[in-house]
Amino acid sequence: MSNSLPLQWFNDRLGTANGLVKLGGGIGATVMALVVQQLIDKVGIAWTFRVMALTSLTSGIPTALLIRERAPSASSTINMSLFRNLTFFFLFVAGFTGIFALYIPSFFLPTVATSIGLSSTTAAAVMACYNACMALGRLASGIACDKLGPTNMLLLTMALNAVTMLAIWSVASTLAVLFVFAALNGIANGAFFVTMPTAIARLLGPHAAPAGIGMAITGWSVGDLLRNPIAGFLIAATHADRANSILPYRAAIFYAGGTAAVSTARVLVAWLRMDANLIKKF
Repeated sequence: MSNSLPLQWFNDRLGTANGLVKLGGGIGATVMALVVQQLIDKVGIAWTFRVMALTSLTSGIPTALLIRERAPSASSTINMSLFRNLTFFFLFVAGFTGIFALYIPSFFLPTVATSIGLSSTTAAAVMACYNACMALGRLASGIACDKLGPTNMLLLTMALNAVTMLAIWSVASTLAVLFVFAALNGIANGAFFVTMPTAIARLLGPHAAPAGIGMAITGWSVGDLLRNPIAGFLIAATHADRANSILPYRAAIFYAGGTAAVSTARVLVAWLRMDANLIKKF
């Protein structure tokens, strides 16, 4: 709903609208990263989950009741004929691959932080930085989509995601470097969830975009299920969870960075297929 509903209300500023919608989740994640550790320390894990559930309930239900569609979608949920558009196909497979790399940092950053000698409080601060920059990336990329073109921004986003993991996270043995990685990769991860649906919407138009976005997000489900177990297996296999340096984590880091690089290449193919006169629009 958060990906398709802005299509009904915005055209020229669709990227900004998507960025603002996604910004809310980024702010919530930033606050929760700071609050959860404090709750665990003060009331325990069980009550922490209860507080989180009640927060979701009291904020989510009123919001859901207030959401209104401008018009029923004229497009079906699945439209396999969209794959005949090879530009959409390459964006689809880019998202399918790229999702394997996303959120791996957010899942394992606290473990990495403690492995290089940082306290749990400092690890929580690193996560807060990551989540804050995700929120910033969502808003900034949405505005940039309207100025520079969403597919251009998607290409930059995926390239930044790959480079930060391969070149920065793999050598993040100090707090300063880890903060730099958390900031840049957080921006890239946040931007993905704005630039990808906006790029698909611009490519397919308002009639077919809801189906295209829905199909793309459905394709992400495989990566959502498998990415962290794969990274966790690599971390366990190298005994990184018992290490006191970044080195044993590199297998998982290179797996994430490698999938991000492959995804970047697929976005590049989609970008190259576009008419040069329309690149800014896209």
